[in-house]
Amino acid sequence: MAHSRREEIGCKWLVNRWDLPPREGVSLTWEGKRVQSLSPCPRPPLKAVVPGFINAHVHPDFTHLITAPDLLSWIKEVVKFRKGEKAHPSPPQEEFMARKGTVAWGSIVTWPWKDEAPPPLGGTRLIFREVLGDVGVPLPPPGFPVSPHSPYSLTPQLLKTIWKERRDSLKAIHLAESQEEVLFVRGEPNIFEREIFPLAGRPPFPHPRARSPVEYLEMLECLDAKTIAIHSIFVDQKDVEILARKKASVVLCPRSNLYLSHSLSPLPLLMEAGIPTALGTDGLGSTPNLSMWEEMRTLWFHARSKGWRVTPREVLTMATRQGAKILGLQDLTSLEPGHEASFMVIALPREMSPEELASFVLFQGDLYLEAVYIKGKRVL
Repeated sequence: MAHSRREEIGCKWLVNRWDLPPREGVSLTWEGKRVQSLSPCPRPPLKAVVPGFINAHVHPDFTHLITAPDLLSWIKEVVKFRKGEKAHPSPPQEEFMARKGTVAWGSIVTWPWKDEAPPPLGGTRLIFREVLGDVGVPLPPPGFPVSPHSPYSLTPQLLKTIWKERRDSLKAIHLAESQEEVLFVRGEPNIFEREIFPLAGRPPFPHPRARSPVEYLEMLECLDAKTIAIHSIFVDQKDVEILARKKASVVLCPRSNLYLSHSLSPLPLLMEAGIPTALGTDGLGSTPNLSMWEEMRTLWFHARSKGWRVTPREVLTMATRQGAKILGLQDLTSLEPGHEASFMVIALPREMSPEELASFVLFQGDLYLEAVYIKGKRVL
């Protein structure tokens, strides 16, 4: 029986997790898939060892950016794509993510669900099986993550069934992504019932009215600690209080959100309420690539333009530890001994202080990315 060999790397700075100060002069030792120890390194090379990224929401089956002048046109093109594409080659997109430092991802898989090939390069893929329609459609087995697509894609009866029967399962739902969704839950004229439903070959369905998509789910008893609200753009203080009270989490997809909805979730409200918030790339249908580097920078610059006080360390925490916690990947919440040895090695072009490190990694880390390790194996 072959035994894994013990490996070691020394670094000037080691970031165990981004919400803690980095440690100076550290050797990280691992054997097989797990970190074995962190010990002093007297003459460390000018490198930083930092946690790998968690892409908390991605549709890897899209093959290209769908360009459209507005949301309605984009959705129509997506419907055509779903009907016309016979194969969705996700491995190239996932391999791109892994080589750019993403070590785990929450993957949305559309119906008909197929047996997935193992994730490339040893990455961790958490599969959310998408569900649309009415009561009677297939549901994933109990315990498996599920993605009820959105309030306008499932009847109230099916939404209630999923939350009742899948209380212990992670449930990722696209929520408050557009103003049209707000109109839908309010019972006002909207593009979904007027144009998208006929295009998809289904009639509108009766549903209760609510002030907002968040209140709509609360009314249906479809919010809990296992709920992941994707996007959550059009929410206000009252909605945020509901999400916090129900212990739901939120995933932002900044580039996709700005492209399709011209806005982002009010991050300061989420942070003030203590709502776990992570980052995802969405899919190539609404973003040019699956780079978490670009996702983080888009968020930071948008926050800057809005006057939000968000630090580089907070953005990096959203892209790592927060995503791992939301997806239940406890092995990836830090680089402590016993945890998974999945990390990035970044060459440092100069000496820098702990305060400078987070900014450098956020804005230039991929330019100096020297290596990516997933479960102890080098993939870049």
